[in-house]
Amino acid sequence: MTQLFKIKNRKIYIVIFSIILIVLEVLGFFLQSQRALETHNFWLSIFALLIYFTNQSNILIFLVAILILTNLNYKWIQYLSFVTLINIIITSIVFNIFLLPLFDHLMFVQILLHSIIPIIYVLYYFIFLDINLSIKHIYISLIYPIIYMLFVYLIYHPFIEAFMISFFGENDYLNYVYPFLNPANYNHGFISILQLTCLVFIPLILILSWSLLKLNHYIKKCFYK
Repeated sequence: MTQLFKIKNRKIYIVIFSIILIVLEVLGFFLQSQRALETHNFWLSIFALLIYFTNQSNILIFLVAILILTNLNYKWIQYLSFVTLINIIITSIVFNIFLLPLFDHLMFVQILLHSIIPIIYVLYYFIFLDINLSIKHIYISLIYPIIYMLFVYLIYHPFIEAFMISFFGENDYLNYVYPFLNPANYNHGFISILQLTCLVFIPLILILSWSLLKLNHYIKKCFYK
């Protein structure tokens, strides 16, 4: 089967889409900083924003796009690109399914970070990037989400949450960062969280990762071999 893009043209598209992602991420950071300026402590607000999985995932996209532009050929960049793919898809799914109903209205920055950029990055990863990890690398997808959950329960809740609440006031989005991570929202507390993580979250992430790896193999086989 003929290639979807000639190698030379594909490199041009990579540059174009990398720049688009960087510009959109800068726009997102700018809009977020404007919201932080409306609070009575700009830097603490920025720190609070960096705690959220959404913003961390978008920072990863920003870093991946810059690294791809530098044309470095390190294996860890491929791993980072895949981790970022999983993270941003999780971000988009969780927000649009579980968190969206909690909002009375959406701001453009929320649509940008949770829908527009994720869609562009998914296309960027599958169509343009020369990345083709094997199925044995499926475990990589679990590393970041597990580390993030450990951060929430072992660092954020014991050492940061009370300070954030004392400064910003009581807020569901300051308790364990996200409502669905708050044990108080479940009948059996942490046991429910552990069951949800082991029986639902981890299997779903692995299934998602396996599906994305297989899809990526198919795309690369059809269009670039």
